[in-house]
Amino acid sequence: MKIRTGFVSNSSSSSFIVIAPKDYKYYETEDFKEKFGEHAKDVAGLYENAFYKNTKNLAGVSVNLYKGYSDCEGCWDILDNPLFKDLCEKMNLDNDSKWEYADSLYNCFSEYFNSSDSLIFWDEQ
Repeated sequence: MKIRTGFVSNSSSSSFIVIAPKDYKYYETEDFKEKFGEHAKDVAGLYENAFYKNTKNLAGVSVNLYKGYSDCEGCWDILDNPLFKDLCEKMNLDNDSKWEYADSLYNCFSEYFNSSDSLIFWDEQ
């Protein structure tokens, strides 16, 4: 991963890794519930599926790793995910709105790990 300081250009590709305690339940935070309301459970299921959640043992601590990959804004790999399609149907989103919503979901995921117990590594190209 790259660590950058100063100006970073608007990138067409970004990826990240989140390392969080195994028992950290981001989907039970008030911020998450408030943002997604009645769709919170669906969004949490999508995140668990789309961000390749994997439990690992790091230095004797059990942690969850989440990995996200985006080739361009709004078109990461959930557009063909059946869970995303179901969520869009429940929300009655049209095709243009789906792209914007996918982008929004990708960009806000790391916000739910704003904790001293979690680490986030971004790599922008």
